[in-house]
Amino acid sequence: MNFSTTLTLHMVPAGGWEKVADPLEEISPFVEDALAIERRMVKGVNLANERKRYHLCCRRIQDAVFRNRDRYRQQILGEEYFRFLRRSYALRPDDFTGKRLFACFFPPHMIQEQIDFLAGLAGEGADPVAELSLRLAFFQAARNEHAGVVEIPRFLSRSDGDEYQESAPPPIHSTGTPAFDEHELSSEQILDMTGILRGRIEKALATGCEVNFSNQPHFIIADLLNEFVYKQSSHDEARAIRVVYLDGSEAEPFPLRCLHRLAACDSGKPVVPLKASLVSMRHLEMDEQVDFAWFRNRKVSSGLSYGETDGYCTTETRKLLSGEQGDLYLDLYQTGLETAVVGFYRGVVLELLRRKDAGITTTLRIVPYYFDRKTAGYLPGATWN
Repeated sequence: MNFSTTLTLHMVPAGGWEKVADPLEEISPFVEDALAIERRMVKGVNLANERKRYHLCCRRIQDAVFRNRDRYRQQILGEEYFRFLRRSYALRPDDFTGKRLFACFFPPHMIQEQIDFLAGLAGEGADPVAELSLRLAFFQAARNEHAGVVEIPRFLSRSDGDEYQESAPPPIHSTGTPAFDEHELSSEQILDMTGILRGRIEKALATGCEVNFSNQPHFIIADLLNEFVYKQSSHDEARAIRVVYLDGSEAEPFPLRCLHRLAACDSGKPVVPLKASLVSMRHLEMDEQVDFAWFRNRKVSSGLSYGETDGYCTTETRKLLSGEQGDLYLDLYQTGLETAVVGFYRGVVLELLRRKDAGITTTLRIVPYYFDRKTAGYLPGATWN
């Protein structure tokens, strides 16, 4: 059976890159996540997991666009285009570094840099082909319409006809932009990212859609979950939101609006809290400041799906907390593994609910601490009790 490959370019208008009501059509969160992964991949750390997550983001973008493909202007590129790319890359691989030519999505603000690169390829006299000119013209049209482009490969069989099949996007190359570092986020960026995630949680509460916690700063996750877990009034009903991750797995729902916030109480007795890091081996310099690690790194990095890792962290947290009979004051020096953060606080909420239902009056108070690069110290987050 003779298979060949084509690449279909879809011109997605500016509105398609923004938030939309239907979660099946929304690509904006996956675009944000994928671009954040690209920036982190420059660092060269944990590449296998990052590439897997990147592939899943791209799949969600391509799936959403393919479902609505009849709405978009299209251009098909065939084998001639791929042969030209292979020849050009073999001759000058360094020229492709940081150009994102092998990515599958190009938001409107990234269209011009693609035009500049394609025009350079076409003008180098390196045996350019007609399909390169077609691609260049398509991107120029997208720029003129303030649109972006999403690419979807198709596998064609002479006997089976034209059928879409999901496939991994070609490998990307370094974008050349600085790696994402949550410690270096500006105050404005933190406010923006907090607002975006808060909006997704509010939408999930209103519509029942899922919230993807992947690629979110861990301190924003913890403080927003804290914000939503407590009742705002006595009339609030307990709710839960669906939790998903970029590998496609779904974790146990996270309970919200189910706790009553307790006022700080000073008994006059000195309190010496236990100090724990969230995950061992994540920041070795922290070892001298804590009594133990809540999770072992080998347990939360054991090849499970993200949803399963989240579940393990919830179960382990509930087991550890339920075994404590007296008052527990815990200072948690938190690190940035999203599944561990969400799983830990779900376990905390479920244990607090259990204690309330059982009439247990001992104190459970947890204060997360986040590293602050400006002061080279740890600052407290919102208290859980």
